[in-house]
Amino acid sequence: MAGVATDLAAARAAAPGDGGVVVAGFPGNDGVELVKEMASRYLRSRFFLAVEDVALADTALWRQMAARGIVLVSINNTAVEVAAALKEAGFREAPAPLPPARAGEKPGSCPDERVKVSIAFWSTRGGVGKTALAVSLAALLALRGRKIRGDYRVALVDADADGGNLSYWLGCPNPRVTLPAWLDLPEGSVGWDTVREYLLRHEASGLYFLPRSARATDEEYITAGLMEKVHAGLSSYFDTVIYDLGTAIRKENNYTPYLLSTVDTILVVARPDLPTVQSIKNDLDELVPRWGLDPGRLRLVLNRRARGAGYKLGDIARHMGIPLLLPGLPEDIHVDRAADRGAPVVLAYPGCDFSREAGLLLANLMGREFADAGDRKRPWEYVAGLFRHRAAAV
Repeated sequence: MAGVATDLAAARAAAPGDGGVVVAGFPGNDGVELVKEMASRYLRSRFFLAVEDVALADTALWRQMAARGIVLVSINNTAVEVAAALKEAGFREAPAPLPPARAGEKPGSCPDERVKVSIAFWSTRGGVGKTALAVSLAALLALRGRKIRGDYRVALVDADADGGNLSYWLGCPNPRVTLPAWLDLPEGSVGWDTVREYLLRHEASGLYFLPRSARATDEEYITAGLMEKVHAGLSSYFDTVIYDLGTAIRKENNYTPYLLSTVDTILVVARPDLPTVQSIKNDLDELVPRWGLDPGRLRLVLNRRARGAGYKLGDIARHMGIPLLLPGLPEDIHVDRAADRGAPVVLAYPGCDFSREAGLLLANLMGREFADAGDRKRPWEYVAGLFRHRAAAV
């Protein structure tokens, strides 16, 4: 602890500088202004504002703080909530908090004549490897897209409000900006500089991403209206926008139907086992007509396919009545290893079976110009693979 202050002047003098943790709890508007001032001055510190319980429900205050990376906590339970937040984040230095949006900027930097694509990764069942696949394809698309055109942009949105872990896959367990911060973005057209500040960038791939909030209580703010705002803002400046959707389909506050009816392509991710396939098929038979979805936008992706699986991919696709996007992706130990490293599989282990099949899948989804010679195995690699699998079986 760097120090404790009981008045504003002492608080300013006791600030720990960049990289520390500041908890402000002065009554009235003084505490709000103090923590905003300090957050703008010490860009790599974590800030918490302790308020009365009634103020925790103040949407305007919450939006104002969220846009600057400041977390609201209860003044009656400050120590516990701050400790829990730091432990969950595995506290380490945070990037700069968001500056206020700059109204009046002119949109630019991404001409309208570009072909814009939007994709949703969706499944009504968990454990199918949806997020690992979404992160890997998005990172690979960002890398290969910039080889085709230097200013090609890809955005990935964690649209799983109550269970997403996309930021961990991108090595950012403590993001400075999350999805609810877009509530503070001005209405109407905003410039690229403002949009960029409301996103994070994965340096290794050039992928822009927007994580979900780590606070469970923030879920109520994730609505169809917010998603409409996000989609409009990103579609103006990105060649491809990808959404990683959650499995919750029967919640009262459900934005999933809006996104599924808005995107160009819906990738339904499933494991190729009978219980999972049948369960997802039953859900789709109910939800596609109820939500008015276009069946022509659906594509089936079969992930985590074990060697020697009993069902053929084509038979599964015919059973579900959805066109199959090939190839199916294999069960691969490198996926778990990449998760532990906090990196997309295609970057951590570019030569593994999953990464190669993901490259082929990307080319089949986006076009042959996104293919890469390294996606296909060389003849000797097939032979080596046979010996490895035979040894594993023994």
